[in-house]
Order: sequence, then structure tokens, then C-alpha cells
Amino acid sequence: MAGKRKNRKKWVVTILAVLAVAVIAFMFLSKRDNAGPMYAQDMLTVGDIATVFSFTGSVTAPNSQALAAPSDTTVREVYAQANQAVKKGDRLLRLEDGTLLKSDLDGEVTLLSVRKGDVVTAGRTLCEITDLSRLEVEISIDEYDVEAISLGKQVDVYVTALDRHVDGTIQSFNKQAAKSGELAYYTAVVAIDTPEGVLPGMQVEVTLTDREAKGAVLVKAAAVWFDERNEPYLLVAGGGGYERLPVQTGISDGSYVQILSGASAGTVAYYEDADLSLNGAYMMMRMRNGGGSR
Repeated sequence: MAGKRKNRKKWVVTILAVLAVAVIAFMFLSKRDNAGPMYAQDMLTVGDIATVFSFTGSVTAPNSQALAAPSDTTVREVYAQANQAVKKGDRLLRLEDGTLLKSDLDGEVTLLSVRKGDVVTAGRTLCEITDLSRLEVEISIDEYDVEAISLGKQVDVYVTALDRHVDGTIQSFNKQAAKSGELAYYTAVVAIDTPEGVLPGMQVEVTLTDREAKGAVLVKAAAVWFDERNEPYLLVAGGGGYERLPVQTGISDGSYVQILSGASAGTVAYYEDADLSLNGAYMMMRMRNGGGSR
């Protein structure tokens, strides 16, 4: 019985400790106008900021030719080899039914699926020619990012497999949407100067700068508060405590926000930090329980 009572006491003490932490943490987190240990600070600085959009896509070859068998027949002659460079009008294959297949463009034999004497069926692809000197990138844009797309816009194209960046320009935009769940997606074509080693099908990441500001007054995004009318303000020291300083904001890159007016570089803004709040609640609990470092 004595052992059971001790176990009960241990459980009671544990439960009370957990409740104490929860109550103290709630007190700290709920006091937004009392700076205490839950506020971190950030000094406004001057710097450059930009809003950047990122899209995924792949390399495509707009100029290609697939040659198929017009009927069930046999391959009589093969004039080309795989990966061979060919010119427009070059002979590629001759079939037993008399068909002579030629290249319609300057390019490379990127597929040759038959040999002399092979029996083929109607419609089977026998050979493909691709112009690898002119490649493009096709990207997918969801409906919320369409506003960032404009013809002629300069972009950065990162070819994942080659770990290489190349310059690109938005060449066209297809306004016919493809649905995926509840979102509409659109495609855009990016023209690139084809670097060596880039091949159709390679995955890319395309980034573009939408808006930017040089020499802007910046503050951490976490330090921008909003009042009941959704108007932005900073929490600054004043009047023996803390007060709201209304500001006008500009662009944001997700980490920092541009301050257009209301505050200048050097202003110290305070913001709520969850880590500080929890640490402060924990330390207060230790002090109330007479605890300290061990």
C-alpha cells in the first residue's frame, strides 16, 4: 500500500508540473502588449530586396521528326546510324514497299529502332531526327503566379542534372488551362541558348525576379504586425513600454519586408518569438519551484 501511495504522489507531482508549464506558457504567449522575455528585436536596415518566383519544367526540342512505317513491310536498306548528324534531304531508310524515308531537317538521329531486314508493322516509329541546336524549356505555372509571367522577361534556368545555370527569355504563354485538383495550371515556353550537354527531357528550375527595390529600408517579416483593420505597424519602445508605430509596407521576399514610410533605418522593432516565450515560461517555472542550473 505504501508503494502505491508513493506512485500516486509521483503521478500527482508530474501532472501538476505539466499543468504549471502549460499555464505559465499560456500567460506568456497571451500577453502581446507586455514585452517580457517573449519579444525579440530587429533593427531596421538598408538593403536590396526582390520578389522571386520559381517554376519547374523540362527541356524540350521544338524541331524534331518521327518517321514511321506507312504499311506492314520489311526494311530493305538503312543509310543512317544512331547519333549521326544529318542534313535536310538526307536518306535514312528504304523499305521493301518502295518507300524512301528522308530527313526533313538538319539535326541528329536520336532514335534508330530497326536494322536491315527487320519486319515492321504500319505506324511503327523507325527513326527520329532532332535538332539539338535549338532547345526550349517548358514550365508549369499555377493560376496564382500567372501575374509574374510576361513575354520577353529574363529568367534564370537551372539544369538540375548538370548543376548549371543558363540565361533564358519567356517566349510564349499558353492561356489554355489544364486543371489539377482545384487549381488551374498554364504553360510557358522559355527560349535558351543551348549549352553543351543539355538534352531534351532534362529537368529544370526557372526563377524570375518579379519586383525589386534597391537601397530599401528593411525589417524582418516577423516584426510586421497588423491591427484590427489589417493595417501594418511595428511594435517599438516608447512611453515607458511599447507602442504601435504605423508603417506603409512595400514588397516582401518572405523573410524581409520593405518599409516605404513610417519608420527609418535604425529603428528597433519588437516581435513575438515562440522560442523565447517557451524558454521564458520554463525559466519562470524553475524559479517558482526553487530550481536552478545543476
